[in-house]
Order: sequence, then structure tokens, then C-alpha cells
Amino acid sequence: DRRRHRKAANSMGISFTELGKLMTTYWKGVDSFGKEIFDELSGEGRQIYRDTMEEYTKLNPPPKKSAPNNDKPKKNKAKDAGVEVTGVEVRKKSVSIT
Repeated sequence: DRRRHRKAANSMGISFTELGKLMTTYWKGVDSFGKEIFDELSGEGRQIYRDTMEEYTKLNPPPKKSAPNNDKPKKNKAKDAGVEVTGVEVRKKSVSIT
């Protein structure tokens, strides 16, 4: 459904990658005055974002991380995999099924 919408909205009939390349080509052709305008607008937008996020985090503080629960026994992955680790030597345990 989204793909149909993108195709209908894409009046130029080019892919997203081609659009990016086209925009890069045009951006390289923009003079320094034009780039200064975009830099100024992006700076204003960045400041608005920072102010908004600061206000948001004041009203919605992130939850505090709890201390690690050291009561749980740690799983020994090597033991569970049937491997015995002694020093630097690793030996495969023999498993017998009766």
C-alpha cells in the first residue's frame, strides 16, 4: 500500500537513489550565499529541536536504571554447550545416552 502511494507521489518517475544524486548535483551548484541561507535555517531548526527536547526531558525524565541483580546465578554457556574449560585447554565432554 505504501509503495503505491510512493509511486503515485513520485511525479518525476525516479528512484530515491537517483533523487539523492540529483540533489547532490544541484547542491554543488549552489553559490555561497544560497548555502549560507540553508546553514542559517538549519541552525535555527537545530536550536528549536534542542529546546524542545530539553523541555520534553524535564517533563518526562528517563526511568532510572536499577542496580544489577546479583542474586541470579550466572549461566555457564561453555558447560551448557557440553564443553569443559580448564585453564587454556578446551576439551569436548563425552555425552552418553542411556
